[in-house]
Amino acid sequence: MTMDDYPFSQFVGVDVSKATLDFALTDENSVSIKNTEEQIVSKLIGAITDPSSTIVVMEATGGYEYRLVTSLHQHNIAVAVVNPRRVRDFAKGIGIDAKTDPIDATVISVYGQVVKPAAQVAKSEEDKKTQSVGRASPPVAGVDHSGTQSPATDGRSGNSGLHPAIAGEPAKTGRNDR
Repeated sequence: MTMDDYPFSQFVGVDVSKATLDFALTDENSVSIKNTEEQIVSKLIGAITDPSSTIVVMEATGGYEYRLVTSLHQHNIAVAVVNPRRVRDFAKGIGIDAKTDPIDATVISVYGQVVKPAAQVAKSEEDKKTQSVGRASPPVAGVDHSGTQSPATDGRSGNSGLHPAIAGEPAKTGRNDR
């Protein structure tokens, strides 16, 4: 696809945080809303007049964007989740050093217009399950995940299954220590 074939002409930049979303539509001031399903649908999606020519661009935030991405996909609105470092570098490149949520939303919108990021494909239910399984933290040896210590279960003697150096046991060097 060439830039001439880019299917979107309207860009919404969204600065995402845990509690709020600041969004800026192409050539408009930014608006701040709560990061709730109700506000996303009534305020942000409601402000999009032509969903087929609109892409909503946001930075990856480590999960706070999930509700917004899901809502947009459910309403068949294109989404691009972009690298925050690239947006920050872009802002510096165009001379914007100030960093507030409304300014960030506007910068993200302009970033979308200039860079024209690819739209993200909606994840299937199977993909979502696989992704959530992959994020699970591995169990830590010797820790009962209820928060209390448990004895080692790996058959080693020593302190709760910990590596000997951590457990305070003498190191085995393979040499005769004198």
